[in-house]
Amino acid sequence: MPLQITIQESGMIWEAKTIRGAAAAIIGDEYLSAKDIGAEWDLRLAAAKKLAAQAKKNGCKVEIYDCRKGVLSDEKEASEELSNKIRIRVENDRVFLLSLVKAGIIKISERKDTYFLRYHQKWGVLENSAGALQCCSNCLHRIYDKNIVCPVYNTEKEQNDGTDCNSYTVYPGSYVDEYQGGTYLDILKDNTVDELIEKVGQLWMVDGGQPKESE
Repeated sequence: MPLQITIQESGMIWEAKTIRGAAAAIIGDEYLSAKDIGAEWDLRLAAAKKLAAQAKKNGCKVEIYDCRKGVLSDEKEASEELSNKIRIRVENDRVFLLSLVKAGIIKISERKDTYFLRYHQKWGVLENSAGALQCCSNCLHRIYDKNIVCPVYNTEKEQNDGTDCNSYTVYPGSYVDEYQGGTYLDILKDNTVDELIEKVGQLWMVDGGQPKESE
């Protein structure tokens, strides 16, 4: 599968073929049954709170954040200036996962022939258009399956749908969802987490292409 997610504390490794599946590895299988993007956001927030509680036991201070809403964790604690404070972001699946990588909670490796969380020039085209070109017709999952039924959400999608899809993924020109012997790369091989949040984090979805803050 394209993605390998390692839980740093336990060493457990999960594999996923979609961004939504990668998020579900952290949040739980109930994430795959979320009825809409609002329900997904609620589940990300609930998972962030659980992860924050675990991190606090290890002596860290945690700030839960959404650039549309600001700090969502305890106001007094979040305002403290501490070197061991980490931030978990919940705007969408990609930013959520990348913030967990930055916090040291998970590590993500990706097959070298895919660009779910690694930068490809097609992500740059999307960013420059403020997401205007994001739609089902040019999503990897739609192109690969050649079907009007989205394999990620198992629902019928029109070609122009998908403008607010967390699992939208650029199509690099060829793709196989699963095979033996793939070479995996750390997603931080060529970019920092902050660069990936800006380049592939789909922040255009959360504030009309003009996020209030990108770390």
